[in-house]
Amino acid sequence: MTEAAASNKGARGPGMTLTEDVKLCKAFIATSEDPIVGANMKDSGFKSKLNENYHVLLKEYNRAYGTTYAKRTNVSSLHNRFKKISRLVLKLIGIEAAMGTIPSGDNDAEICYAKCRENVHQAEP
Repeated sequence: MTEAAASNKGARGPGMTLTEDVKLCKAFIATSEDPIVGANMKDSGFKSKLNENYHVLLKEYNRAYGTTYAKRTNVSSLHNRFKKISRLVLKLIGIEAAMGTIPSGDNDAEICYAKCRENVHQAEP
C-alpha cells in the first residue's frame, strides 16, 4: 500500500447535500416498493439495490443539471444515512400531527414554534 493510500484509509468523504438526501429518500421508496423484489429481500440485497437506485437517480440528476455529485461506494453508510434522515422525518410528521388544524391568520412557523415551546415546557419537571 502506498503512503498516500495509507494516509487516506478510514478518512471520511464529503458530507451529503440536501439534493443527495432527497435522492436517497427517493431511492429508498423505489427499492422498498419494487414489486419484483418485494418484502422478501435480505438486508444485504436491500442495501445493494438501494445503492444501485440511488446512483441511477443521482446520475440522472447530474446529467439534467450539469452537476457532479460524488459517487458514494459504501453501501452501509448510505443505508445508515437514510436511517438517520427517516428518524428526523418521523419527528417532523409527529410535530405536524400535534399542530392540528391551523387557525385562520396563523402561519406554519408560528404554530410550529408554539407547539415546540409547549412540548419543551411539558418535558421540563
